[in-house]
Amino acid sequence: MTVLSSPNFNYGYSTPGQQELNSQDIMNHVFFLSPSEWKKTREEKQFDYIVIGSGFCALGFIERVLKKDDNARILLIERGSFFLPEHVQNLPNSYQKLLLKQALKTFPWTLSSKTLNLNKYIKWQHGIIPFFGGASTLWSAWCPEPTTEEMNGWPQATIKAAQDYFKTAKMLLNVVGANHEETGNIFDHWQNQLTERLKQNLQDIKSATRVEHAQIAVGTPTITSTDVEKFSTPGPLLDQVIKCQEEAKKRQIDSRLSIVTECIVTRIWQQENQATALETTRGVVNVGDIDTPRPLRTGILTSTSCLA
Repeated sequence: MTVLSSPNFNYGYSTPGQQELNSQDIMNHVFFLSPSEWKKTREEKQFDYIVIGSGFCALGFIERVLKKDDNARILLIERGSFFLPEHVQNLPNSYQKLLLKQALKTFPWTLSSKTLNLNKYIKWQHGIIPFFGGASTLWSAWCPEPTTEEMNGWPQATIKAAQDYFKTAKMLLNVVGANHEETGNIFDHWQNQLTERLKQNLQDIKSATRVEHAQIAVGTPTITSTDVEKFSTPGPLLDQVIKCQEEAKKRQIDSRLSIVTECIVTRIWQQENQATALETTRGVVNVGDIDTPRPLRTGILTSTSCLA
């Protein structure tokens, strides 16, 4: 909303008739780029990194960059609008119905015959959740670490990245076993019994490879009644925006992290294997000196990607 984001009109006077302000306008004013700011960003600003998508990989990448480089400038492009501030299972029971609906997902991915034939564990993949935070707002919060055997057929680069960074990812999401003391031992008794029974009868499940206590991403070990809080990315990402805004105010510079929502990247333009621009539904974004795009997570994982 242009008026809301313009200092000269911030304290205007009321007018009769229907008011146009909505929740997305409020979020744009505080956290995301407004239409006027987005126009200025495309025309004048340059970034060291451009991240496409706002899921787990985006959060991990952004946090790491901001900690390592005090001068890094990041633009996060999200196709969806703001949906929920945290995981749906942490909200009142009325929101639980969202978990039973498929309307929140785009169409499923189409897997190639090569993928189907090479990997017996991958037979289908759900579609994307087209909102800020993506599937992190609705997923089950389980984070099983795949073994080398279970990643058979995956690209070697993906396998190496998973092995190199899985420990760091678990620390970021605060992944704990369902029988871990951080869950308050709520699940301890029945979880141990369930695990033992599964181990004894694992051979009866043809697709099963091993048994372990459910690895749950809890973010912070907060206990509510008989459950743990589930982790999702909107909260931490918005916290990063506020921190960068406060830092920018003290240093009298532009914020190091900018987020634009409701913007779909439709094409990456390149010349001689060098990315030059992003074609989006909200105009062309000049890439400038950013190198060739490298996906952060691809294939079976998610479509979050980064230009670095």
